Amino acid sequence: MCPGGAEQFCAEYQAVYDAMTNPPDADIAVQQDLMVRALIAGGVWTLMDVFYLFAQQSNTAGEALINWINPGTYDATGVNLVAGDFVSLEGFTGNGISKYINLNYNPHDDGINLTLDSACIFAYQRTDSSSNKYLIGCDDLTNALKICPTSGISGYYRGNDAAAYEFVMGLVNKGFYFGNRTANNAREIFFNNISKGSDTQATNAIPDLDMYILAQNRGGPSNNSDAQVSCAGAGASMDAIKRTVIYDALQAYMTYNGKQV
Repeated sequence: MCPGGAEQFCAEYQAVYDAMTNPPDADIAVQQDLMVRALIAGGVWTLMDVFYLFAQQSNTAGEALINWINPGTYDATGVNLVAGDFVSLEGFTGNGISKYINLNYNPHDDGINLTLDSACIFAYQRTDSSSNKYLIGCDDLTNALKICPTSGISGYYRGNDAAAYEFVMGLVNKGFYFGNRTANNAREIFFNNISKGSDTQATNAIPDLDMYILAQNRGGPSNNSDAQVSCAGAGASMDAIKRTVIYDALQAYMTYNGKQV
């Protein structure tokens, strides 16, 4: 029941709310419930394996590391992160050296909706990062699933394949990144719901490593990011309507809190 008994949360958000030792204030909880309802209504919720809202009000007891799709399963772990690295309603900030988040989700072993030829990964980078810093991903040294939003020159995306797609970025690289593998011979990268390019690179294999945030996992963290991350997720490929649902729902929540980019 919504704090104050005004209305009932949807069952999916209620499970998330109940998993929090320190749940958000009533107004923030209502906005989070609205976001989940939008993802459900848009057909997105059941296509995701994991979804994390790092831009939580509190992380005193790991509230910002919960996997919203199935709380208690694939909850994330902050590595070398300290209390000051988390900012309420914004998320976690890396140091470009040693800090990162392990999603404890291995797309090779744990993927349900995410498959070889149908896969998406996404993350909301709230601040600019330095060059050659990975926002999300894993790479077994042959196959990779990852996004590197390099500023000023080219960024890189890989989607269960053995070669990177290079996309051009401007001087500002903060925003919402969405990598989409839609078929054996089709992949595309989006920034703030606008395509940054696509190609026909064939899939090879799903990398067999846990996925990291604010770094890439190459048998351990590398190319750690110094950006702030507010949200991340992974699942099946999404069409244009579903990608827009995710982007709009996240932006509505971040805008309500005055934290949008």
